[in-house]
Amino acid sequence: MIENINSNLKSILEQKEALNQEFFNKYSDFIKEGSWVSEDYYDDNLYYLDAENVLCASAHPKISYSINVIEISALPEYEGYKFEIGDRTHIEDIEFFGYVKDENEVATPYREKIVIS
Repeated sequence: MIENINSNLKSILEQKEALNQEFFNKYSDFIKEGSWVSEDYYDDNLYYLDAENVLCASAHPKISYSINVIEISALPEYEGYKFEIGDRTHIEDIEFFGYVKDENEVATPYREKIVIS
């Protein structure tokens, strides 16, 4: 019985290590480590909250995309597809942003807001 549990535990730990290595291989180019130090804080809570704000802002790095657009709004079936500079829309980059789950645990691609420029 104990041998079976130890065998299962070893298998689980090997799977965990393989998943960690797969994650590292896929995302290591995007993972950046840094430290944030400031002597201006006398309250540890304010220091923590400001560090959280920096972390949140840094969690979604600034990236840019070059997208070629063809004007199709002249075609009757695509009249609603008229885009102009300054319009806001969304971009889905599954390889970079991944998926998010809704309250029903349904995974959909994460959509990042963008401005057409």
